[in-house]
Amino acid sequence: MWAQEFQVFFGDPTTSVSEGSNKSRELARGKGIPVSAETTLDVSELRELVADTLDVELSALTDDVLLIEELGVDSVVALELAVTLEQRFGIKIPEEELGTVRRFPDILDLLSRKLGG
Repeated sequence: MWAQEFQVFFGDPTTSVSEGSNKSRELARGKGIPVSAETTLDVSELRELVADTLDVELSALTDDVLLIEELGVDSVVALELAVTLEQRFGIKIPEEELGTVRRFPDILDLLSRKLGG
């Protein structure tokens, strides 16, 4: 039952990371991701924000860790993360888009798209 509930927020965990996520994974290793001509998304600050929201150690939030299966993120925490990101970045994250998030690089992809990067 809980696995179905999580899929509403994070999609099917058995599918592979998209090509766009791989690009974000590569960018995440750098200092920042340009999201517009004037703004750069600070990856380390974002990682800290996400780790704090998920209530996990920063070192646990690697690019490859699965948020649901390995970090135990449930639907309540997923919703809290969405609200935190919406408030921090002034964006809206529909459930369908939140459903694409499985790993940290997916969060980077989502924010990059939302912020016009």
